[in-house]
Amino acid sequence: DDNFEDIELLLQQTIPQLYRVVAPGCHMYMFCSMLQFHIMHEACKQSGFRVDDQALIWTKGKGINQSPLTRHTHTYEICLFATKGIGKSFLRTSMTDIFQYPPPSNKRHIAEKPTALLAEFITLSSVPGDIVLDCFCGSGSTLVAALQLGRGCIGFDKNPYCVELSVARCAETLASPVCSGIEQIGDTEPLEETHDTPRIYKRGL
Repeated sequence: DDNFEDIELLLQQTIPQLYRVVAPGCHMYMFCSMLQFHIMHEACKQSGFRVDDQALIWTKGKGINQSPLTRHTHTYEICLFATKGIGKSFLRTSMTDIFQYPPPSNKRHIAEKPTALLAEFITLSSVPGDIVLDCFCGSGSTLVAALQLGRGCIGFDKNPYCVELSVARCAETLASPVCSGIEQIGDTEPLEETHDTPRIYKRGL
């Protein structure tokens, strides 16, 4: 529900801290609008990230158009890609910058992305045991994908609804057979004052 100025300020405050805490060589994916891309690109560069000038494209295959006689139907979103220093090599070759996945059928968040798309990014950029950080976790899809792939995860969101939803989805994922052997470490309840709840999960040794 934030306006554009609030989002811009939040990103300018968050991105330098991201650069401070993430590991050298890590990969960063940030979905944004065309209008936000330049702002995020510059903020990432100023913080020290190496940023691709060309956006990644998530094509959905279908879209919703409230004014089909006067506007084109939007069927894609863009994603900024950056690395801290010289990025680690991708774990797969011969891929393009276009990723085709249908949108979630029952969205729980306005900006929810398909778990399969996020899982592809995680698979390309990390190995089991790595930790995936999502500072705006929304519906928790990134955290779910990380857990399913044997990664650790840390998620934040200032919206209490998003925190509770992410916690519930992580708990459900941890209880599934695919996550057998994963140990939960860290807070188990939302922080009452800020609702910013870091959660870390690691595969047991």
